[in-house]
Amino acid sequence: GRMLACAAEEHHDERGLSLPISIAPYAVALISVGGEEEVVGLADSVYRELSAQGVEVLYDDRDLSPGVKFADADLRGMPLRVTVSPRALRSGGAEFKRRSGEPFIVSRDRVTAAVLEELRLLEEELERWVGAQMAPVEQLVATTLGGARSDV
Repeated sequence: GRMLACAAEEHHDERGLSLPISIAPYAVALISVGGEEEVVGLADSVYRELSAQGVEVLYDDRDLSPGVKFADADLRGMPLRVTVSPRALRSGGAEFKRRSGEPFIVSRDRVTAAVLEELRLLEEELERWVGAQMAPVEQLVATTLGGARSDV
């Protein structure tokens, strides 16, 4: 409980949790909008492919409005949202949206590969953030102990 409280205190915005990929309950929120065969087919395919790659995906195929599904994904703090909808398909594929960015379209034949790439980028960003947070601590340890330690 305490660990989640610390994470929530550090990683939130006006919409709710904004968890780092390393502790988010799911890496990806996959949202299908509408029951059209093409939408369901692509969303099901993406879910199967990502699951086979070991990606933790929350697949929201409930018969609710897109706004409700988006709000639920935001509340859960997932770092990446992938939406398959008639509008996104007309634009060429699926809509990607990072928690912290603007939506963009990825072609239908690249959705799985693009998710894996986005997750890799999110992990790299987290590593840089952690490094920046640890730099002052490492400096303090080095100063206090009179030199750098190799085990820090």
